[in-house]
Parts: sequence; structure tokens; C-alpha cells
Amino acid sequence: MPIDPQAVEYRRRAAELRRLADRLDDSPVLTLHQWAGPETWTSPRVEQCRDQLTVDQAQIRDAADQLRSEAWRLQRRAEDLEAVAAVVAPTAR
Repeated sequence: MPIDPQAVEYRRRAAELRRLADRLDDSPVLTLHQWAGPETWTSPRVEQCRDQLTVDQAQIRDAADQLRSEAWRLQRRAEDLEAVAAVVAPTAR
């Protein structure tokens, strides 16, 4: 089966996006809430900080999901290009 250079590039980009999403999943911010209890910190603003942490964690998870969605889209484009190349190549002879 012929290799489409654009398909190769799409697959490379998809892999990089998945790698970045994995790094976001491993962010220490996502476990910070475990250390934000009353035994750790007391302040009049503690609830505000915890609420902001919850928002920040949701944004990080959403960003990871978006990266994976884009990676999936690029992967599909690569597969489509390869399918077209497989059909066109035999007729090009």
C-alpha cells in the first residue's frame, strides 16, 4: 500500500496531541485537591481557592479531551488519505 506523506504527517501530529493530553492528565494540579483540606490550610478565602481549583482542574481535563478529539480527527484524515491512495495507486499503473 502506498504511503501518503500527508497521512504520515497527520499521524505524527495525532501522536503528539495524544502525548500532550497524557501530560495534562499527569499534571500535579489534578491531585492538588487532596492536599487542600482544613488540616492543611485555614483562611477566610479557603473555599474560594478550592472552588477555583475545581474550575482549573475541569479546564485541564477539558483541554486533554479536546486534544484527544483533534488527534482522533487527524487519525481519521490519515486513514481516509491512505484509503484513497490505495484505490488510486492500482489504477495509476
